[in-house]
Amino acid sequence: MSVTIFDVLIGVSSSRPFNPCLLDENEQIPAKIWELLRRNDAFRAKVQKLNLLDAKAQDEKRRSVYHGPAWERSRALVERVAARHPFAGVALLWLVPEPLFHCEIVGWPRGKKWKRRRTVPRRFLRIGEGLTPHVKDKSWVWRDPNQLDVAAHYIVRGPEVFCTQSKFKRLRDQVNAFEEWRRYQWPFTVDHSWADAPPQFKRRFHFIWRDQFDCRSVNPLTGNRRDSPSPHETTFFWDWDLLRFRESGNLTEADLRQLFRFNELAKDYRVFAIPKTVLTKARADRMGKWLAHQLKKGSNRHGDPLKDKLLNESELLGTTGEWADWLAHRARVAVRTRKDSHFYRRCHYMTSLVDRIFPEFDIGDLLASPLHRARGKKYVPKGGQN
Repeated sequence: MSVTIFDVLIGVSSSRPFNPCLLDENEQIPAKIWELLRRNDAFRAKVQKLNLLDAKAQDEKRRSVYHGPAWERSRALVERVAARHPFAGVALLWLVPEPLFHCEIVGWPRGKKWKRRRTVPRRFLRIGEGLTPHVKDKSWVWRDPNQLDVAAHYIVRGPEVFCTQSKFKRLRDQVNAFEEWRRYQWPFTVDHSWADAPPQFKRRFHFIWRDQFDCRSVNPLTGNRRDSPSPHETTFFWDWDLLRFRESGNLTEADLRQLFRFNELAKDYRVFAIPKTVLTKARADRMGKWLAHQLKKGSNRHGDPLKDKLLNESELLGTTGEWADWLAHRARVAVRTRKDSHFYRRCHYMTSLVDRIFPEFDIGDLLASPLHRARGKKYVPKGGQN
Protein backbone atom coordinates (compact mmCIF):
# COMPACT_ATOMS: atom_id res chain seq x y z
CA MET A 1 0.00 0.00 0.00
CA SER A 2 1.36 3.41 -0.94
CA VAL A 3 1.17 6.45 1.30
CA THR A 4 1.34 10.14 0.58
CA ILE A 5 3.91 12.62 1.84
CA PHE A 6 1.26 13.82 4.28
CA ASP A 7 0.96 10.28 5.64
CA VAL A 8 4.70 10.19 6.26
CA LEU A 9 4.52 13.53 8.07
CA ILE A 10 1.72 12.60 10.43
CA GLY A 11 2.98 9.06 10.90
CA VAL A 12 0.25 6.86 9.42
CA SER A 13 2.72 4.19 8.40
CA SER A 14 3.42 1.71 11.18
CA SER A 15 7.13 1.69 10.29
CA ARG A 16 7.33 5.45 9.90
CA PRO A 17 10.72 7.12 10.23
CA PHE A 18 11.09 9.81 12.87
CA ASN A 19 10.80 13.33 11.44
CA PRO A 20 12.35 15.99 13.74
CA CYS A 21 10.47 18.76 11.90
CA LEU A 22 7.28 17.68 13.67
CA LEU A 23 8.73 18.61 17.06
CA ASP A 24 8.31 21.89 18.87
CA GLU A 25 10.47 24.66 17.39
CA ASN A 26 12.58 24.76 20.54
CA GLU A 27 13.63 21.13 20.04
CA GLN A 28 13.89 20.83 16.27
CA ILE A 29 17.51 21.80 15.60
CA PRO A 30 19.15 19.62 18.30
CA ALA A 31 16.96 16.74 17.06
CA LYS A 32 17.96 17.36 13.44
CA ILE A 33 21.65 17.34 14.39
CA TRP A 34 21.30 13.97 16.12
CA GLU A 35 19.23 12.47 13.29
CA LEU A 36 21.86 13.55 10.75
CA LEU A 37 24.81 12.56 12.92
CA ARG A 38 23.60 9.05 13.69
CA ARG A 39 23.29 8.33 9.96
CA ASN A 40 26.85 9.44 9.16
CA ASP A 41 29.04 6.42 8.32
CA ALA A 42 32.24 7.99 9.68
CA PHE A 43 30.57 8.73 13.02
CA ARG A 44 29.14 5.22 13.26
CA ALA A 45 32.66 3.89 12.64
CA LYS A 46 33.93 5.97 15.58
CA VAL A 47 31.18 4.55 17.79
CA GLN A 48 32.12 1.01 16.77
CA LYS A 49 35.79 1.68 17.48
CA LEU A 50 34.96 3.14 20.88
CA ASN A 51 32.83 0.07 21.68
CA LEU A 52 35.78 -2.21 20.90
CA LEU A 53 38.14 -0.14 23.06
CA ASP A 54 35.60 -0.07 25.88
CA ALA A 55 35.26 -3.87 25.77
CA LYS A 56 39.05 -4.18 26.07
CA ALA A 57 39.06 -1.65 28.92
CA GLN A 58 36.41 -3.66 30.77
CA ASP A 59 38.55 -6.77 30.35
CA GLU A 60 41.54 -4.85 31.74
CA LYS A 61 39.45 -3.77 34.73
CA ARG A 62 38.48 -7.39 35.45
CA ARG A 63 42.20 -8.15 35.56
CA SER A 64 42.61 -5.27 38.07
CA VAL A 65 44.30 -3.07 35.46
CA TYR A 66 42.53 0.25 35.85
CA HIS A 67 42.98 2.90 33.17
CA GLY A 68 45.10 0.64 31.03
CA PRO A 69 46.13 1.21 27.40
CA ALA A 70 42.66 0.52 25.99
CA TRP A 71 41.00 2.97 28.39
CA GLU A 72 43.56 5.67 27.61
CA ARG A 73 43.00 5.18 23.88
CA SER A 74 39.22 5.40 24.35
CA ARG A 75 39.51 8.65 26.28
CA ALA A 76 41.89 10.09 23.68
CA LEU A 77 39.44 9.15 20.92
CA VAL A 78 36.57 10.99 22.64
CA GLU A 79 38.74 14.06 23.29
CA ARG A 80 39.83 14.24 19.64
CA VAL A 81 36.26 14.01 18.39
CA ALA A 82 34.95 16.55 20.95
CA ALA A 83 37.64 19.07 19.97
CA ARG A 84 36.26 19.17 16.41
CA HIS A 85 32.59 18.41 17.01
CA PRO A 86 30.91 19.27 20.36
CA PHE A 87 27.74 17.28 19.62
CA ALA A 88 29.61 14.16 18.51
CA GLY A 89 31.82 14.34 21.60
CA VAL A 90 28.77 14.32 23.87
CA ALA A 91 27.13 11.57 21.81
CA LEU A 92 30.14 9.25 22.19
CA LEU A 93 30.00 9.64 25.96
CA TRP A 94 26.37 8.53 26.04
CA LEU A 95 26.54 5.84 23.39
CA VAL A 96 29.40 4.03 25.17
CA PRO A 97 28.84 5.30 28.69
CA GLU A 98 31.27 5.11 31.59
CA PRO A 99 29.19 7.29 33.92
CA LEU A 100 30.08 9.08 37.11
CA PHE A 101 27.25 10.22 39.37
CA HIS A 102 27.50 13.25 41.63
CA CYS A 103 25.07 13.91 44.47
CA GLU A 104 24.71 16.93 46.75
CA ILE A 105 22.62 16.68 49.93
CA VAL A 106 21.50 20.19 50.89
CA GLY A 107 19.43 21.89 53.58
CA TRP A 108 18.25 25.34 54.64
CA PRO A 109 20.93 27.85 55.73
CA ARG A 110 21.17 28.44 59.45
CA GLY A 111 20.16 31.56 61.30
CA LYS A 112 17.76 33.25 58.86
CA LYS A 113 14.22 32.78 57.61
CA TRP A 114 15.02 31.83 54.01
CA LYS A 115 11.79 30.03 53.21
CA ARG A 116 9.97 33.19 52.20
CA ARG A 117 12.70 34.36 49.82
CA ARG A 118 12.64 33.63 46.09
CA THR A 119 16.34 32.67 45.84
CA VAL A 120 17.79 30.56 48.62
CA PRO A 121 21.51 29.82 49.21
CA ARG A 122 21.82 26.12 49.92
CA ARG A 123 23.74 24.66 52.85
CA PHE A 124 25.70 21.62 51.73
CA LEU A 125 25.41 18.72 54.16
CA ARG A 126 27.12 15.95 52.19
CA ILE A 127 28.70 15.60 48.78
CA GLY A 128 29.24 12.23 47.14
CA GLU A 129 30.14 10.49 43.92
CA GLY A 130 29.71 6.94 42.69
CA LEU A 131 29.66 4.67 39.67
CA THR A 132 25.94 3.80 39.83
CA PRO A 133 22.79 5.91 40.23
CA HIS A 134 22.05 4.11 43.50
CA VAL A 135 23.43 6.33 46.28
CA LYS A 136 23.53 3.39 48.75
CA ASP A 137 25.85 1.40 46.47
CA LYS A 138 29.28 0.50 47.86
CA SER A 139 30.98 2.43 45.05
CA TRP A 140 29.79 5.72 46.50
CA VAL A 141 32.25 7.94 48.36
CA TRP A 142 30.80 10.64 50.63
CA ARG A 143 32.56 13.75 51.85
CA ASP A 144 31.90 16.45 54.41
CA PRO A 145 31.98 19.80 52.57
CA ASN A 146 33.12 21.53 55.78
CA GLN A 147 36.29 19.48 56.07
CA LEU A 148 39.43 19.30 53.97
CA ASP A 149 38.92 16.88 51.08
CA VAL A 150 41.79 14.39 51.05
CA ALA A 151 39.98 11.40 49.55
CA ALA A 152 40.67 10.17 46.03
CA HIS A 153 38.24 10.96 43.22
CA TYR A 154 37.01 8.71 40.44
CA ILE A 155 38.41 9.34 36.97
CA VAL A 156 36.03 8.27 34.21
CA ARG A 157 35.54 8.96 30.53
CA GLY A 158 31.99 10.24 31.10
CA PRO A 159 29.21 11.21 31.09
CA GLU A 160 28.86 12.88 34.48
CA VAL A 161 25.38 13.03 35.97
CA PHE A 162 24.53 15.53 38.72
CA CYS A 163 21.66 15.53 41.18
CA THR A 164 20.81 17.71 44.18
CA GLN A 165 18.70 16.04 46.85
CA SER A 166 17.03 17.39 49.96
CA LYS A 167 14.17 16.54 52.29
CA PHE A 168 12.78 19.96 51.32
CA LYS A 169 11.08 19.95 47.93
CA ARG A 170 12.06 23.54 47.15
CA LEU A 171 15.77 22.75 47.42
CA ARG A 172 15.73 19.64 45.18
CA ASP A 173 16.42 19.58 41.45
CA GLN A 174 13.32 19.88 39.28
CA VAL A 175 14.24 16.57 37.65
CA ASN A 176 15.82 13.61 39.42
CA ALA A 177 18.63 12.74 36.99
CA PHE A 178 19.40 9.48 38.81
CA GLU A 179 15.81 8.32 38.48
CA GLU A 180 15.85 9.18 34.77
CA TRP A 181 18.98 7.08 34.32
CA ARG A 182 17.46 4.11 36.15
CA ARG A 183 14.24 4.23 34.14
CA TYR A 184 15.89 4.40 30.72
CA GLN A 185 16.03 1.14 28.78
CA TRP A 186 19.76 0.85 28.11
CA PRO A 187 21.72 0.53 25.88
CA PHE A 188 21.40 3.71 23.86
CA THR A 189 22.68 3.20 20.31
CA VAL A 190 22.99 5.08 17.01
CA ASP A 191 19.86 3.25 15.87
CA HIS A 192 17.77 5.14 18.45
CA SER A 193 15.95 8.20 17.13
CA TRP A 194 15.81 11.46 19.01
CA ALA A 195 12.42 10.47 20.43
CA ASP A 196 13.99 7.37 22.02
CA ALA A 197 17.15 9.08 23.34
CA PRO A 198 17.86 9.57 27.08
CA PRO A 199 16.38 12.84 28.41
CA GLN A 200 19.73 14.02 29.83
CA PHE A 201 21.43 13.39 26.50
CA LYS A 202 18.84 15.56 24.77
CA ARG A 203 19.30 18.32 27.35
CA ARG A 204 23.06 18.33 26.66
CA PHE A 205 22.39 18.79 22.93
CA HIS A 206 19.97 21.58 23.78
CA PHE A 207 22.56 23.36 25.90
CA ILE A 208 25.33 23.19 23.29
CA TRP A 209 23.04 24.56 20.59
CA ARG A 210 21.66 27.48 22.61
CA ASP A 211 24.99 28.27 24.28
CA GLN A 212 27.15 28.35 21.16
CA PHE A 213 24.91 28.85 18.13
CA ASP A 214 21.28 29.95 18.48
CA CYS A 215 19.65 32.36 20.96
CA ARG A 216 16.10 31.06 20.28
CA SER A 217 16.31 27.75 22.09
CA VAL A 218 15.58 27.77 25.84
CA ASN A 219 16.36 25.45 28.71
CA PRO A 220 13.78 22.63 28.51
CA LEU A 221 13.54 22.51 32.31
CA THR A 222 13.36 26.20 33.26
CA GLY A 223 11.91 27.58 30.04
CA ASN A 224 14.48 30.40 29.91
CA ARG A 225 18.09 31.04 28.87
CA ARG A 226 19.62 32.11 32.19
CA ASP A 227 22.29 29.44 31.91
CA SER A 228 23.38 30.58 28.41
CA PRO A 229 23.74 33.90 26.55
CA SER A 230 20.47 35.85 26.55
CA PRO A 231 19.41 39.40 25.64
CA HIS A 232 19.83 41.88 28.46
CA GLU A 233 21.05 45.40 29.16
CA THR A 234 24.63 45.49 30.39
CA THR A 235 25.96 48.07 32.84
CA PHE A 236 29.56 47.22 32.00
CA PHE A 237 30.20 50.61 30.39
CA TRP A 238 28.61 52.50 33.29
CA ASP A 239 30.40 51.20 36.34
CA TRP A 240 34.00 50.62 35.25
CA ASP A 241 36.51 53.28 34.33
CA LEU A 242 39.07 51.64 32.07
CA LEU A 243 41.37 54.70 32.07
CA ARG A 244 41.48 54.77 35.87
CA PHE A 245 42.25 51.05 35.91
CA ARG A 246 45.16 51.54 33.47
CA GLU A 247 46.56 54.42 35.49
CA SER A 248 46.51 52.64 38.85
CA GLY A 249 48.01 49.42 37.58
CA ASN A 250 46.47 47.55 40.52
CA LEU A 251 44.16 44.59 39.90
CA THR A 252 41.47 44.53 42.57
CA GLU A 253 38.77 41.90 43.02
CA ALA A 254 36.24 44.30 41.45
CA ASP A 255 38.55 44.82 38.45
CA LEU A 256 38.91 41.06 38.04
CA ARG A 257 35.12 40.66 37.92
CA GLN A 258 34.92 43.36 35.27
CA LEU A 259 37.58 41.63 33.18
CA PHE A 260 35.51 38.45 33.24
CA ARG A 261 32.45 40.49 32.21
CA PHE A 262 34.39 41.98 29.33
CA ASN A 263 35.51 38.54 28.14
CA GLU A 264 31.91 37.32 28.30
CA LEU A 265 30.68 40.29 26.24
CA ALA A 266 33.42 39.83 23.64
CA LYS A 267 32.84 36.08 23.36
CA ASP A 268 29.04 35.74 23.43
CA TYR A 269 27.49 39.08 22.46
CA ARG A 270 27.22 41.79 19.84
CA VAL A 271 27.08 45.19 21.54
CA PHE A 272 24.95 48.01 20.09
CA ALA A 273 24.99 51.54 21.52
CA ILE A 274 21.57 53.07 22.21
CA PRO A 275 21.40 56.74 23.34
CA LYS A 276 20.33 57.28 26.94
CA THR A 277 18.07 60.13 25.85
CA VAL A 278 15.20 58.00 24.52
CA LEU A 279 12.17 59.66 26.14
CA THR A 280 9.18 58.84 23.93
CA LYS A 281 7.51 55.61 22.87
CA ALA A 282 7.71 56.57 19.21
CA ARG A 283 11.45 57.09 19.50
CA ALA A 284 11.81 53.74 21.25
CA ASP A 285 9.86 52.07 18.43
CA ARG A 286 12.19 53.60 15.84
CA MET A 287 15.22 52.41 17.82
CA GLY A 288 13.73 48.91 17.94
CA LYS A 289 13.14 48.87 14.19
CA TRP A 290 16.67 50.11 13.57
CA LEU A 291 18.10 47.37 15.79
CA ALA A 292 16.01 44.67 14.07
CA HIS A 293 17.18 45.99 10.68
CA GLN A 294 20.82 45.81 11.76
CA LEU A 295 20.41 42.26 13.06
CA LYS A 296 18.66 41.09 9.89
CA LYS A 297 21.67 42.23 7.87
CA GLY A 298 23.44 39.19 9.30
CA SER A 299 26.96 38.80 10.63
CA ASN A 300 30.19 37.01 9.78
CA ARG A 301 30.08 34.79 12.88
CA HIS A 302 29.29 31.65 10.87
CA GLY A 303 30.84 32.64 7.55
CA ASP A 304 29.14 33.45 4.27
CA PRO A 305 25.60 32.03 4.90
CA LEU A 306 24.78 34.79 7.41
CA LYS A 307 27.01 37.55 6.05
CA ASP A 308 24.30 39.28 3.98
CA LYS A 309 21.03 38.21 5.61
CA LEU A 310 19.65 35.91 8.27
CA LEU A 311 17.96 32.62 7.43
CA ASN A 312 14.31 31.73 7.61
CA GLU A 313 13.62 29.56 10.66
CA SER A 314 12.09 26.73 8.65
CA GLU A 315 15.23 26.38 6.47
CA LEU A 316 17.71 25.47 9.20
CA LEU A 317 19.16 22.00 8.46
CA GLY A 318 16.34 21.07 6.13
CA THR A 319 12.69 22.05 5.75
CA THR A 320 9.73 19.87 6.67
CA GLY A 321 9.21 18.87 3.03
CA GLU A 322 12.88 18.06 2.49
CA TRP A 323 12.95 15.79 5.54
CA ALA A 324 9.68 14.10 4.54
CA ASP A 325 10.87 13.40 0.99
CA TRP A 326 14.27 12.16 2.13
CA LEU A 327 12.93 9.92 4.91
CA ALA A 328 10.36 8.41 2.55
CA HIS A 329 13.04 7.88 -0.09
CA ARG A 330 15.40 6.18 2.40
CA ALA A 331 12.59 3.99 3.72
CA ARG A 332 11.55 3.18 0.12
CA VAL A 333 8.01 4.30 0.88
CA ALA A 334 5.86 4.51 -2.24
CA VAL A 335 4.57 8.05 -2.75
CA ARG A 336 1.46 8.75 -4.81
CA THR A 337 2.68 12.16 -5.92
CA ARG A 338 4.89 12.29 -9.00
CA LYS A 339 8.61 12.52 -8.27
CA ASP A 340 10.11 15.44 -10.16
CA SER A 341 13.69 16.65 -10.34
CA HIS A 342 13.16 18.80 -7.23
CA PHE A 343 12.28 15.67 -5.22
CA TYR A 344 15.67 14.13 -5.98
CA ARG A 345 17.45 17.44 -5.41
CA ARG A 346 15.89 17.65 -1.96
CA CYS A 347 16.96 14.08 -1.20
CA HIS A 348 20.48 14.80 -2.49
CA TYR A 349 20.67 17.90 -0.29
CA MET A 350 19.66 15.97 2.84
CA THR A 351 22.18 13.23 2.03
CA SER A 352 24.84 15.91 1.67
CA LEU A 353 23.97 17.19 5.17
CA VAL A 354 24.58 13.70 6.55
CA ASP A 355 27.97 13.59 4.82
CA ARG A 356 28.94 17.07 6.06
CA ILE A 357 27.74 16.76 9.67
CA PHE A 358 30.92 14.88 10.68
CA PRO A 359 33.91 14.83 11.41
CA GLU A 360 33.75 18.63 11.90
CA PHE A 361 30.75 20.68 12.92
CA ASP A 362 31.04 23.57 10.47
CA ILE A 363 27.84 25.50 11.11
CA GLY A 364 28.55 27.90 8.24
CA ASP A 365 28.76 25.04 5.77
CA LEU A 366 25.66 23.32 7.15
CA LEU A 367 23.57 26.50 6.95
CA ALA A 368 24.46 27.17 3.32
CA SER A 369 21.23 27.32 1.28
CA PRO A 370 20.91 24.65 -1.45
CA LEU A 371 20.34 25.62 -5.06
CA HIS A 372 16.92 24.00 -5.32
CA ARG A 373 15.44 26.51 -2.84
CA ALA A 374 16.31 29.35 -5.25
CA ARG A 375 16.48 32.00 -2.53
CA GLY A 376 16.69 35.52 -3.92
CA LYS A 377 16.06 34.45 -7.53
CA LYS A 378 13.40 36.06 -9.69
CA TYR A 379 10.97 34.01 -11.73
CA VAL A 380 11.35 34.51 -15.46
CA PRO A 381 8.44 33.17 -17.59
CA LYS A 382 9.18 30.96 -20.56
CA GLY A 383 9.93 32.93 -23.70
CA GLY A 384 11.62 35.72 -21.75
CA GLN A 385 8.51 37.90 -21.42
CA ASN A 386 8.87 41.01 -19.29
